[in-house]
Amino acid sequence: MIRTLSLISTILLSACSIEATDKDMIVHFEQNRNAFQELVGPKSDCLTGNKPGPVCLKFMKQLSVFSVGNEPFIKGAVSIDFKSFETENKGYLYSKSEAVKPLYENLDKMPSGLNPYQKGYKKISKNWYIFYEYLN
Repeated sequence: MIRTLSLISTILLSACSIEATDKDMIVHFEQNRNAFQELVGPKSDCLTGNKPGPVCLKFMKQLSVFSVGNEPFIKGAVSIDFKSFETENKGYLYSKSEAVKPLYENLDKMPSGLNPYQKGYKKISKNWYIFYEYLN
């Protein structure tokens, strides 16, 4: 029981944390690369219906992400929301397309020139990016 309460407290504290730095997100990605690949891989049931299937839910829980969906403006890309707050959203993007733009060096703060509801990206690995979205 105490272990369960401790785990719940840790999850709630991390969920309430406003900081999701690029460095933290990259480390999280590197430590969980295989799970991220499974999330977007051919056996994934994340994008097959109105709601995620059991395989998707398993990996979402493991990765501490709260949504997975098609990225509407980049054909074939998958958006994975990691941290979302009233005015900003950060997450991961999987895309084989070279059309992922605009690219930035740092997404720890809102990049200059980014409009509300527009995503800015930072490449972190082959086909993988982190994104920042200003929600207004």
